[in-house]
This record gives sequence, structure tokens and C-alpha cells, in this order.
Amino acid sequence: AKAAIADSERLTVSAGRLRTRRPAWNATLRSALRKAETLREYSAIKETFGASTRRASWPVVLGESETGGLAVCLLTVADRRIFVTFDDAEALESRLETAAVLFGLSDAQLRLAREIAAGHDLPTAARTMGITVNTVRTHLRRMFEKTGVNSQPALIRVLLGTAQG
Repeated sequence: AKAAIADSERLTVSAGRLRTRRPAWNATLRSALRKAETLREYSAIKETFGASTRRASWPVVLGESETGGLAVCLLTVADRRIFVTFDDAEALESRLETAAVLFGLSDAQLRLAREIAAGHDLPTAARTMGITVNTVRTHLRRMFEKTGVNSQPALIRVLLGTAQG
């Protein structure tokens, strides 16, 4: 974990605390970690009394990257531990597939959601998908209509928040 954090473009450890490399994202990370701590304590209490505990997992949209994409991490509380990951592609994919069904996203819209969740800006997403930026914007506008949101961070929060890990 220390090596991964040392190589991370998004995370660092400073004064013994996990922080983001962009100061503007720290408040969001701190808030998410406080929520995780509450769930961790709740899990410990349930275990003490013999109740089964379920792993809690949720996405956290930290903010916009320098390139215009989004920085998304996944927080998981399991076995009285808090895990923060940026590269859990399997969990993100599962959530996006569930969201596609729930919101009626087309295959192209799901591909765009993957690109945005991966932190790519719209021009990069267009190149990767082999379509124009205008077509990407059309897909995005239709995704906004289907989900009832009007920004990329809100879209990813809604799409990634539709399933539990």
C-alpha cells in the first residue's frame, strides 16, 4: 500500500493522514472517511453481538482532474478496515452495468459513462470511442435527461451509487 500511495497521482500520506494531492479534494475525502469510520465502528459493534455484517462500499467523486476528467475513488468498509481504491475496475464496472439497466442507458452511453468514470475528458472519450465530440455531448445530454442530473460529477455519483458492493 505504501508503494502504491508513493506512486499515486491522487493520494499521499502527510502527517500520518491519507490526503489527496490536490488540496481542493481533501474535504471530500475527509468527509467520506468520516462516514467510513462510522460504518467501521457499527460493523465492530454488530460483530461483537454476533450479527453478520455486510461489506459497505460506495464511490466518492473527489473532483475534476487537470484534464477535465473526474477523479473517482471507491471506499469499502470490510473486516473492521477501511479501504480506499482508485483502480477497482471490477467494482466500478458492476455498478455501471447496474445503472445502465436501471436508467435505460444505451450501449454507447454506457461506454461513455465508463470513460468519464475512468477520469477521461470528453475529447479523450470521443477519440477512444471513435466518435465526434459532438456525438459524445449528445450522449451526455441524453444521460443527464435519463438520470435527472446536469453535471458530470453528479452523473457519476448517481450511476456509481446505484449498486452496493
